[in-house]
Amino acid sequence: MDTSALNTESRSKLVDDLRAVIRDAEDLINKAGSQTEDKFQSARSRIDSTLQNARSGLSNAKAGLSTAQESLVSRTKQAAATTDQYVTENPWRSVGAVALAGLLIGLLVGRK
Repeated sequence: MDTSALNTESRSKLVDDLRAVIRDAEDLINKAGSQTEDKFQSARSRIDSTLQNARSGLSNAKAGLSTAQESLVSRTKQAAATTDQYVTENPWRSVGAVALAGLLIGLLVGRK
């Protein structure tokens, strides 16, 4: 599952829903003073419907983010366990790799 595409899609849908709520609210305000009760109720009904859609979109976005978070935590724990196992089985290789990385970083920082 591509969580970045899901998040982008959810965010886009949520922004569109919120824009629709704002547009409908402005329409309601404009019609409130100058129109009949029927048009006022119609605009209010549209706002309620759009607001419900926005809330639903927000709920779906939260669920998607929660799923993405759980997946990320699971993969991070798995990577940490794999790293721990490798270091336990190959301690001197790990020390050598870290020493080499430290030497390279020291050389790069010292050049500047």
